[in-house]
Amino acid sequence: MKDMKPGTRAQRGKADKNKSGSGRAKAATRGASSKPRVRPSKEPRSWRALFLPLRFLVITAFFGVLIFGVNWSKGLHKIQTAVNRPVSSISVKGEFSHLTKDYLQQVVIKQMNGDFVDLDLRSMRAALEAEPWVQTANVRRIWPDRLEISIQEQKPIARWGREGFINAQGRLIDVEDNSALAGLPVFYGPRSKSNEIAQTYLATAEILSASGFGLMGIQVDETLSWRIYLTDNVELIIGQYDVLEKLNNFLLVYQNNLEEKKDQLARVDMRYDHGMAVSWKPKPDVPQLQASR
Repeated sequence: MKDMKPGTRAQRGKADKNKSGSGRAKAATRGASSKPRVRPSKEPRSWRALFLPLRFLVITAFFGVLIFGVNWSKGLHKIQTAVNRPVSSISVKGEFSHLTKDYLQQVVIKQMNGDFVDLDLRSMRAALEAEPWVQTANVRRIWPDRLEISIQEQKPIARWGREGFINAQGRLIDVEDNSALAGLPVFYGPRSKSNEIAQTYLATAEILSASGFGLMGIQVDETLSWRIYLTDNVELIIGQYDVLEKLNNFLLVYQNNLEEKKDQLARVDMRYDHGMAVSWKPKPDVPQLQASR
């Protein structure tokens, strides 16, 4: 104590503090005169202070996962039960002349091989569009358990023989029976010529629109020779070439020379290079009167 006894005012102040502090504080005070202050004992305390709430959070999260995990599985089961339900109804949209909604529903039902979410909509659409009277089809889900079908029906423009028709796109469609299309023109010919015949028909109908004639049918035989059948049972033998050009030539001659005898006109052969041959309908038989006695 004799060595620490101060002689100056500052030293006396330090001595007073040393008197009121502990021995450990005195050592610290002496060390402060030669080294910076460090407090190594407080750092472990801070980690311990953080560890307790962190452990609490981990334990809480663990039990939370357990609790919510059980609830989630129950919720998932409920969702799966709600989604994987059978289809309750099938609605059909479209305007139909040759199809029925019941028939289209049966086509779709045959493709149903699972619950609502398992349905293969592509196969349903393909099955519908495989039907000859269906031009386009669309199938979509209506949650939670309904299906909606949208159909665009074919628009025939002519019959093809007795078992087919030509649609608005000029494509030949095969059907078992086309008797429902009796009011449309009828085409005969090689199947490979179906599109050409359809395109010729459209052009012919436009040419005839102002003539008073209507088009009843077109026939193309094995030699690719064309015949056009008009209203009033008038037959035009065109030949293998220049169908539309010969049709225009006929109309020109008809308007100048034949129109007055329209009711007698039966056949016009246009296969000649410089002319045409006209055939007339036979005159009706005159009934013979028997003289009464």
